[in-house]
Amino acid sequence: MGEDETSGADGSPPAVEPLGRSADGGEPALTPGTAFDLLAQDRRRYVLYVLSARGGSVHLDELATRLAARKAETGAVEPSDQAKRRERTALYHAEVPKLVDYGVVDYDPTTCGVTLTGRGRALEPYLEFARTREPDDVGEFLDRGPRPP
Repeated sequence: MGEDETSGADGSPPAVEPLGRSADGGEPALTPGTAFDLLAQDRRRYVLYVLSARGGSVHLDELATRLAARKAETGAVEPSDQAKRRERTALYHAEVPKLVDYGVVDYDPTTCGVTLTGRGRALEPYLEFARTREPDDVGEFLDRGPRPP
């Protein structure tokens, strides 16, 4: 029987890493599967678009405001406080922690700053692929928000 992708070189089953973890048990592996998993959720993807475009650190409230405006499709109109709270809650409790767990962003609870890491920058080719296929204009989304000082 010939060797296939599901067996090792000696015909034994391949070593299986825990989902999203590197072989040494350290930081999560950034395999294509992991990258696509991280980018599958649009809120996480748009957070990464902002961080990639801006560089440096972006305040959690700014991310929430941008995402709320995008979902409301309000353009220049300020999203409601309720919409911003909903986005901030989702970012704080779900999306940012997942990105932190995979080492693609750092979060500073004292400043509420979210910062793209070197591992996060490794996602940029995947982000660019996704950006060209988004139903929304990502460039317009990035232009709508406040500019860094």
